[in-house]
Amino acid sequence: AAAPCTHAPEGSGWGAVDAVAGGLWYADLLGRAAAGGARLVARQTLVGGVYGLLDSRTYAETPSAVVARAFAEHFGSEVLQVNAATPPHLSIFAHCGRGAATVAFLVVNVGNRTEALMLPRHGAGPVVLSLAGASLKAPAFAPARLEARAANEALRIEPFSVTVAVVGRL
Repeated sequence: AAAPCTHAPEGSGWGAVDAVAGGLWYADLLGRAAAGGARLVARQTLVGGVYGLLDSRTYAETPSAVVARAFAEHFGSEVLQVNAATPPHLSIFAHCGRGAATVAFLVVNVGNRTEALMLPRHGAGPVVLSLAGASLKAPAFAPARLEARAANEALRIEPFSVTVAVVGRL
């Protein structure tokens, strides 16, 4: 599945019709580009227009900027192949994490229902950053830190959300 294309006027900035859709699209783009072998994804603009990573009036991060920051902080350069039977509205990508012996997962849910996902066991239980629901509203798009979860517990992947999960020895 792929996130909906967000050409103008949707964009991904706060002035856009739907900045959240832009954030979902950008997360899906980053995952697919990396899985396809791309080493670099260039953004149209940092500030300005409806595609900026920062709001052109307040310089606050847009949902796409939070996704880019989470990707840069938690995902290493080695891409892992994911083999999972998922519904068409759910995309799962994996990389070796930035920390030693960690794996980082990017899960994009562009559907309108909550999904349960069991991650493979790999050391400690996952720590999770979920960009969904109330956290998708400006100006506080994302929680400031990853939250620990039990290793034997399924992750709740909220509708219209991006979830970053890191498993391993943290």
